[in-house]
Amino acid sequence: MKFYESDILASAKLVAGEEAVIEGATRVATAVPKLCVTPPDVESLSATVKWANDAAQTIVPVGGGTKMEWGSLPSRVDVALSMAKLSVDCEHHQGDLIATIDAGMPLAAANALLAQYGQWLPVDPNHANEATIGGIVATNDSGPRRHRYGTPRDLILGTSFVRPDGQLAKAGGRVVKNVAGYDLSKLLAGSFGSLGVIVNATFKLTPIPKASRTVVIQCVDAKKVGECVSELMSTSLTPSALEVQGAPYRLLVRFESLEAVTEEQAVRTSALSVASRCEISVMRDEKEQQCWDDHALRPWRGTGSVLKVSFKPSYLTEVLQEIQTLCATHDGIADVVGRAAVGSLMVGIEGELDNQVVVIRALRNAVSLRSGHAVFLRGPLAVRSKIDEWGDLGDGEMVMRAIKQNFDPTGLMSPGRWPFD
Repeated sequence: MKFYESDILASAKLVAGEEAVIEGATRVATAVPKLCVTPPDVESLSATVKWANDAAQTIVPVGGGTKMEWGSLPSRVDVALSMAKLSVDCEHHQGDLIATIDAGMPLAAANALLAQYGQWLPVDPNHANEATIGGIVATNDSGPRRHRYGTPRDLILGTSFVRPDGQLAKAGGRVVKNVAGYDLSKLLAGSFGSLGVIVNATFKLTPIPKASRTVVIQCVDAKKVGECVSELMSTSLTPSALEVQGAPYRLLVRFESLEAVTEEQAVRTSALSVASRCEISVMRDEKEQQCWDDHALRPWRGTGSVLKVSFKPSYLTEVLQEIQTLCATHDGIADVVGRAAVGSLMVGIEGELDNQVVVIRALRNAVSLRSGHAVFLRGPLAVRSKIDEWGDLGDGEMVMRAIKQNFDPTGLMSPGRWPFD
């Protein structure tokens, strides 16, 4: 069946329902779609995706909208597919520490429900209060607690998703060990909505810790940061987060467990040989929470470019020094936060637009020599237009292009969002 421009609105309303469709009301990154469709249920979602595929209309799923500018922008947006109404179900299996959560449900709402049973999904992504489950999985976004709990890809057990042809599919299950074949759930994590529309996701949970302490270690330079991290990682201490900030540099070492355990680990951290030669403070209660709230805003509070820089953890000192040197050389200012022992940093770069471009290119070259890469997350269009948002992704590109072709041969699902379109 061939659809013409005049048929699009009427056809979408016929498929999804009169109240589910409005014309171009929701901006998606820099684009205004023809339609915004808010399916009321999974059946309507599947029908809408099938209709769009038949009508050659591109689809971009939208959750909380907190990461629509990450990586490359959509090259064409015909239908913005809002998941707002698929946000009410949280199937909780308390005894198994497992929950299946609707994709449109905000993480904060899901954890509020789980907290009634003393459990939670221990991910703390960027813009955590607004981010939805589907968006978190689609971007595989994580925060400071990645140090202990991993990324959403590590925690996901299964998922339901609508394929680009409109068929509802399921992958994985409700058990921690699942060996039923290729793990599609983990493949969808980080696919930026380009392989299908996530309907829900099943995760392994963990008990909510009873207490928390954060040891703040002031470090005079990047070398001292590396030394402190190395010493911490050589001990039996079990922080839930080990974050670096800078410059000026400091480490945030968070312990979450029983009250006595967090206190004891904070004392042991303060007594470490490298840390004991630095200025140290221990935070708890409201002051600690404020510290982490401020940390979450960095480096998003600026107006410049933000990169996610990944590398082998052993190169932490060198990467921090490289960032500092490049910004000093090109009249830029860097705001760095990230997982110190994982090798994953968020780097905000302020300065003249052309200088930001120079710093980004040079930083990519530097981290590529250290088994890493840098992805452009957000920034001025004048900077974005002069760089490749994803950079060189190495040998896996051919395989990932083949996966995209197999899942979405017509290229209508979030076109341009994934680097392998």
